[in-house]
Amino acid sequence: FQIIVALLSVSLMWGWIPIAGAIAMMWGALLRPGELTSAIRQQLTLPSDLEGTISFGILAITEPKTRFSAARHQAARVDIPDLLEVIELAYSSLNFSQRLWPFSGQTLRLRFKDLLRAVGLPTEKRNGLKPLDLGSLRAGGATWTLQVTESGELCRRRGRWVSQKVMDLYIQEVSSLQYFNHIDPAVKSNVLTFARAFPSVLEKAKLLSQCKIDPRTWYILFRSTR
Repeated sequence: FQIIVALLSVSLMWGWIPIAGAIAMMWGALLRPGELTSAIRQQLTLPSDLEGTISFGILAITEPKTRFSAARHQAARVDIPDLLEVIELAYSSLNFSQRLWPFSGQTLRLRFKDLLRAVGLPTEKRNGLKPLDLGSLRAGGATWTLQVTESGELCRRRGRWVSQKVMDLYIQEVSSLQYFNHIDPAVKSNVLTFARAFPSVLEKAKLLSQCKIDPRTWYILFRSTR
């Protein structure tokens, strides 16, 4: 989760609001990349849509991958407060017909790699260490959910897996905990620095959004306040 929070910090400082929302949704709601890139705002219900009377977000998934072996109508839920704030920032003002990710899937992959480079993480296999990719978000979110809740059934339902056996293929509890031990100490320090900055970065991003300041200029404003 430290890496996810670090990537969100960089996204917001660069004014990359759509990708910040995409990362928060895919990790927090255990989404497959295609489920995010094909979704429109109408499918997403946020706390702000119901005047704060709910404390979670729900994404209705059309044509789910497991529709022939499980429920045909599925939904993904995200209730992590910090991630919900990022998701609200990214999506609450969209029209119902707008896509949550307005660009191509390739653009999403390339920008994700740009964020990895920004915090110093590899984008190619190096010293036996596989790079993170968009698929890592679902697996990482599931692993974190299991670690925090210690409930395999809750994790299975959140990830919409048809069985415990299928879910176990995604859980990477040991490898996720050891990941930091395989990267350069300087990179680890860099990641944790960005992660610790996340609360203040998020608050400033929310203020800039409320003031309707063009996100394309945010990197200048964040750089001037270092």
